[in-house]
Amino acid sequence: MRIAPLLILPAAVALSSLVCRDAFALGPVDIEVAAKVGYGTSTQSGVNVLGPGVGGRGGVSIFNFYFGVQGMYYFGGSQTIAFQGLPSVQFSYNSVLYGGEVGYSIGLPFVTIRPQVGVGNYTLNVSNGGGSQSNIYDEPGVTGLDKLGLWMFGADVNLLALPGVSGSQVAFTVHGQAGVSF
Repeated sequence: MRIAPLLILPAAVALSSLVCRDAFALGPVDIEVAAKVGYGTSTQSGVNVLGPGVGGRGGVSIFNFYFGVQGMYYFGGSQTIAFQGLPSVQFSYNSVLYGGEVGYSIGLPFVTIRPQVGVGNYTLNVSNGGGSQSNIYDEPGVTGLDKLGLWMFGADVNLLALPGVSGSQVAFTVHGQAGVSF
């Protein structure tokens, strides 16, 4: 039982030596964490199941190759459907996306451009007994980042495709982001 503290102490010292350095001390490795706010057009005709959304992302860039995770909650919209001979029913829609991202960072003066692609799970939730439906999503796009010391600000534009949903259309998503990079 006394071996565990002996193993934990060197690991903690090694980890603190990586974390407690200046922002440029990690060399070719950057860690990014950011909050996102954005908007998505609809993946189907009729009501917009995406709309405004909030979320976040985090990842690591090693020698300009980016590997990360992201999640978004889109508030969606609602519609009223009238059934013949019955009272009309209002349905509300929202969407949740979470998955992984890969990309390559291209450093330009004052800005970093990152073409990337995201793949993960897309869930559409429908109120009033409509249930939920999950499918895979594919989201290629490009991100622009400006880093001011520890702070990072950026924007991304993407195409959101749902290959497992018949009749779905490609949506356009755009997000602003703010966070830290070290």
